[in-house]
Amino acid sequence: MKKHHCNIILVILFIPLFSTFNVAAHSAQNDTSLDDIIARGYITVGIEAGYPPFEARDPVTDEIIGFDPDIMGYIAEDIGVEIEWVDVAWSTIFTNLASGMYDCVISAVTITGEREETMDFSRWYFKSEQAVMVAIENPKNITIIDDIDSADVKVGVQEGTTSDLYLIDNEVAAVKSSFATITLAIEALSLGIIDVVLGDKNSLVANMAIYPGEFDIVDTFWPEYFGIPVQTGFDSLRLRINSIIDELLGADPDNPVVSEFYNTTYSTWMGVEPTFYGGTIDATDDPDTTDDPDATDDPDTSDTTDDPDTSTPFDTLPGFSIISLLPVVAIISISLVRKVRKQNQKIK
Repeated sequence: MKKHHCNIILVILFIPLFSTFNVAAHSAQNDTSLDDIIARGYITVGIEAGYPPFEARDPVTDEIIGFDPDIMGYIAEDIGVEIEWVDVAWSTIFTNLASGMYDCVISAVTITGEREETMDFSRWYFKSEQAVMVAIENPKNITIIDDIDSADVKVGVQEGTTSDLYLIDNEVAAVKSSFATITLAIEALSLGIIDVVLGDKNSLVANMAIYPGEFDIVDTFWPEYFGIPVQTGFDSLRLRINSIIDELLGADPDNPVVSEFYNTTYSTWMGVEPTFYGGTIDATDDPDTTDDPDATDDPDTSDTTDDPDTSTPFDTLPGFSIISLLPVVAIISISLVRKVRKQNQKIK
């Protein structure tokens, strides 16, 4: 083998790396989402303003208020733009995002693998969990989530939410009633039309105040992480949002460091100081209660190794990245060249 053949080997080995770098650079250069928002002076945000305490309409001013609007307000102020809210039904909120009706969504959106197929998520900004709410009388004697797995139980959920997905993924035997909003589901429970409501714990607690003494939360399940989805490819916007969330919660998603603003906002709308539930969940996980040993693993309390971020598979290994491949490839290349030279010497 001649000397130039050795050089060809080196080129072939490095081509994939250079291609990766070029694709990333090309993508970053072509994405003007953040610049476009700054240039127009406002960011359009999709929201379903019927999910207190995260988002609701002020009964007096009709202003959209809640935890999510406060967080989005902080983000917009940091970017230096105003917010143009687009209040839409939950059933169309994601299709509208994909069609370009708004730049992003903030509406207590749980990060799931299925959703990540059609939109890009920020890192998590809120940790929550699902809960089981029953009437005080509790005629079906429901005390834990497993008790709803019966054809004699009528359960209500908001259509398209993670509670809805839980019933589907786990093939729960209960008779399901889907509602356009969580408040309609709770109203049905109050009227005795259904036996139980599944939903985000914080939202259920907030709605309980409307019906004092009527309901009780008997169990919690399925930890979940809320993120801010943006249109696919809006990397510059997503990364800017991530950096701002880092200011609120610290740069390490596994070890939150709560800022004063986040603590105040959380306490204002949730009634308690921030609580982050044990265990970490991969942002690409789909919610169910199984512990699958692969990349599609769904979030549960037994899987404490995953963490909710937007890292690539390479970044899941400590200290591992594309750049760290360079020394490895170089060593392999040098080794191959030496072997070829030895063979050439023997041939000669």
